[in-house]
Amino acid sequence: MINIGIIEPVGSNGGNDIYCYNLSKSISKNPNVKLILYGPDKFDSRDNFLSKDFFKNVFNSKNALFKTLKYSIGIFKSLIHSKKNNINIIHFHYFGFSVLDYLNLLFFKYILRVRIVCTVHDIESFATFDKEEKIINFSWWRKIDFFKKIHLISGIVVHSDYAKSLILNKCIDKKIKSPIIHKIHASDIDYSNLNSTDFVNKSESRQKLNLPLNKKIILFFGQIKKVKNLSLLIKSMKNIKNKRNDVVLLVAGKIWKDDIHFYENLIKINNLEDIIIFRSKFISNKSLPHYFNSSDIVALPYKQIYNSGVLIRSLSYSKAIVASDIPVFKEFIDSGDNGFLFQNNDEKSLTEQLLKVLDLDDNKLKKVTKLAHDSIVLKLDIDKISKLYYNFYKEVLI
Repeated sequence: MINIGIIEPVGSNGGNDIYCYNLSKSISKNPNVKLILYGPDKFDSRDNFLSKDFFKNVFNSKNALFKTLKYSIGIFKSLIHSKKNNINIIHFHYFGFSVLDYLNLLFFKYILRVRIVCTVHDIESFATFDKEEKIINFSWWRKIDFFKKIHLISGIVVHSDYAKSLILNKCIDKKIKSPIIHKIHASDIDYSNLNSTDFVNKSESRQKLNLPLNKKIILFFGQIKKVKNLSLLIKSMKNIKNKRNDVVLLVAGKIWKDDIHFYENLIKINNLEDIIIFRSKFISNKSLPHYFNSSDIVALPYKQIYNSGVLIRSLSYSKAIVASDIPVFKEFIDSGDNGFLFQNNDEKSLTEQLLKVLDLDDNKLKKVTKLAHDSIVLKLDIDKISKLYYNFYKEVLI
């Protein structure tokens, strides 16, 4: 029996609870694995894994001191509980690599004395993407070089070939011995329950969200940050508006390390207030299916990304996708078959692809969206993912 402890403090505080739940559920399908998830959320005790909400309400505190204190208590509780339950492997999740991540790594490796593995979601944090360097850097704590500490880690999981190749190349460049690296796609949706959503049709979802019933809706969903290049999509809407009068852009997601006033001014300058619906807020799990069901197209104009939960959700909800031709999206989308790719950061190319999809007849659109759904279900077979994780953990313990 392999005893795994997953530590992921973000969970529902940042829309990561669906991912954590389905990841834990997938891994625990293997009878040779006992898994405990340490996070902010408590999941159904009938599942094959145990969840401990040691990080509950950590990120609700506005006071940095209280937040740090509650976070530290969560880490300490996780350490004690892991010790009592004979955990063999501690599994962290990294969205960049900060001082806190490094301290946790040392804490569990040398006090608990277990093997450490991690899922690297972002090889470098996007918190400072496209930001000017300042004389006084208040984000210094985010700037720890992950590769200088990689020797402390026994194994790494990534969700794309692109991320795997970047890590391997950086290890070669820095003359560092690479740990075990496995690519395992992110089980971000419980596909067995995909058809049991709580909506009936597109009109009902739009009514629930107070969206126009007689328009084509292009959806930009998820955290709003510079690397996702929302500004390019807004600019392209000016071109769309000149061609068609039946299209709106729906932006739904919380601002993260970005300036909402920049986008509001961009919309105003381009006279797009009448065709852009901007909902800058955290989208709950209850509302999430309705946003996807309401949309005709999901746009992902990202400049750079290492993996994308929004892409996986879009494919699983059988949506027509228009995405930039960056490496991660090219791994999932065969342009013209199960989605459409445009030239990265090219406004003209994005506009052309959006108009192309908007002009598709119903039969062609249904074919594309069915292939989108079928392609992701094939990639993210839960039994296969469970086996891949078990093999990964076994290799780490050798």
